[in-house]
Amino acid sequence: MSFNIPLYSSLLKKYSIHWIQWERDIQQYISLLKEWNPIISLVSPNDLEKNCISHIEDSLSLIPYILDDIKNTAHKIWLDIGTGGGFPAIPILLTQKDISAILIERKMKKVGFLQMLVSKFKLGNIKVVCDTFPQCLQRIDINKENLSVITSRGIEKPETLSSFLAQWLSKKTKYLCQSPYIDKLFNDDSFEKIYINDEFDLHKMRRGKLVIIKRS
Repeated sequence: MSFNIPLYSSLLKKYSIHWIQWERDIQQYISLLKEWNPIISLVSPNDLEKNCISHIEDSLSLIPYILDDIKNTAHKIWLDIGTGGGFPAIPILLTQKDISAILIERKMKKVGFLQMLVSKFKLGNIKVVCDTFPQCLQRIDINKENLSVITSRGIEKPETLSSFLAQWLSKKTKYLCQSPYIDKLFNDDSFEKIYINDEFDLHKMRRGKLVIIKRS
């Protein structure tokens, strides 16, 4: 399977993305996944056989809901919880290497892999934290007022995270929810929920449904 660069470029034409360099970087990323996967199980072997196309396209589908906030507002940060092998963070960060982001991952070996990617691709504004969320808040400085977007594609217990976010989420922060039924945990009186059905859905680039949740 190969990347449909003309389609990606068309869907994301409002963003300044050097697609030739991105494709070169993403191919290196896939090679590193294949090298490390037998050791630390970053993705399923079936996904890796298909060059993780579905994961990468799903990641790219989040760009309009991340970059518009991060790039247009000073001192804003993207928080990705449960980054694992790098989805959705790495394919997006390779399109805009100056983004400020915090990647939370609890497994030390996967943290080592992410730190290697940050160094290799010169992602200068990325902090990788080896911990669980929200427990990591006790030891690292995260000003929730500076968080523009939260993603959590790879977490194992989305219900627990969502219960916490329902209390903790700032009015300035969007939660991009991709876990089925989790949006129901956010009270309709306190939160605005936007159910996304866009061109990425039309082209079957998104894994599951996307709901944007923010405090009313």
